[in-house]
Amino acid sequence: MIEIKSGEEKEVSLQIKTLMIDPEEFGELDMSIVDVLQRILYEENVSSEELQKMFSSDETNSIELFTEATLKLNQDGNVELSYRENEDDKEMSTLSKIIFDPKAPELVVMTKEGALNTYLSFEQGATHVCTYDTPFMPFKVYVNSKKVDNRLLRDGVLKLNYVLNLNGTAPQHFVVDVLMKTVPSAAFEFLAEN
Repeated sequence: MIEIKSGEEKEVSLQIKTLMIDPEEFGELDMSIVDVLQRILYEENVSSEELQKMFSSDETNSIELFTEATLKLNQDGNVELSYRENEDDKEMSTLSKIIFDPKAPELVVMTKEGALNTYLSFEQGATHVCTYDTPFMPFKVYVNSKKVDNRLLRDGVLKLNYVLNLNGTAPQHFVVDVLMKTVPSAAFEFLAEN
């Protein structure tokens, strides 16, 4: 259990795995990958070995990020987990935040501020109309959350499984796994092993 008090900030380490499935390529995927995706969608058990195979497949787009972050309660009493993406590239640097009410962890908001600005809401079984700002114009984004498993404060784990539709384009399926450790830097060795 991770306890955070008002006004307190904790430095933490994050491992974030993001898997994106492009539906136009879905028919070409290895059937074992399709099977794992279907079981994830229907909330059936999937082993860590199967997930690892799916994340490392050449047929899926996956990103793995190891970074340090700040965990705090913001002025509204919500948990806020802040971290930087693309820090080395000034033009693409982004401040990302995962925000939720500790009394209602089933609703998770993810914001990104920087090169692109987004505000996405995740709530299992619900579709939220969100915003995706580009330098040209803002777009409506429809986020249909298949699974939201937020145990960040209890176990240091957040799992999101959602479909994103952007202005009538083909929907894209995302699976995001966040693992948080309260010991910064030293936790990277642990995270890299798991």
